[in-house]
Amino acid sequence: MAVCVAVASMALGVAGASGERAQSGNLIASLQGEITPHFLPRTRAVPVAISLSSDFSTADGSRLPQLRQISIDVGKRGQLGYQGLPICRSVRIRATNLDEALEACGSALVGHGHLSGQISIPGQAPFDFDGRILTFNGRLANGHVAALADVHSKAPPVSFVMPFVIDKAAAGDTKLVAKLPRAAGGLVHVTHFDLTLERRFRYRGEERSYLEASCAVPRGFTAIVFPLAQATYSFAGGHSVTATATRGCSVRK
Repeated sequence: MAVCVAVASMALGVAGASGERAQSGNLIASLQGEITPHFLPRTRAVPVAISLSSDFSTADGSRLPQLRQISIDVGKRGQLGYQGLPICRSVRIRATNLDEALEACGSALVGHGHLSGQISIPGQAPFDFDGRILTFNGRLANGHVAALADVHSKAPPVSFVMPFVIDKAAAGDTKLVAKLPRAAGGLVHVTHFDLTLERRFRYRGEERSYLEASCAVPRGFTAIVFPLAQATYSFAGGHSVTATATRGCSVRK
């Protein structure tokens, strides 16, 4: 299975990465996206890496509410190629450090990133944290396939697993949906989130990739612009904000 990117609009020249700064009420979110390599075959899907990055703020400078859920939509044709990848169970990486998580589930690694912001504890001044993310191909107790985002910060010591459930919506879109654990969501005010997904592996003697894509440029054109991903961030109090990252790809003449 592979990620096939849906086309939104065409461009005559090479288009670079771009993103959107979206606002809903007092909440502001940005979303930048990147796909590599930039040059792709016209019809044949090849391994790619996809990186997404978001920053959050408020229009009036007030403290951000807690982030509760992240939903990433990779389009109607988007599929993740996890068949044949080793599977990590969340219990194997819960309450570990990054080195222990890699030792337990390194064969299932599919990505990395960061989750950062501030931690607020009653009776204390807020303090910053910067959590690293390792993402593993996993499966939940209910059988659902998930990308397990294992978040760790050394100082202060913060550790939790944030499963991105892979959801094939009725409309055909593929979404990765994660809820922050209640214990973390009640203390952490997230101001930045980024995630890169990339993994090549062999299965039954064949080279495979966690993500693949082609550049569906019509004959006569050499580049195209498409919506790489749309992310919806839901915060405490029922507030949410949605942003879209667009990207250009090219084919060689």
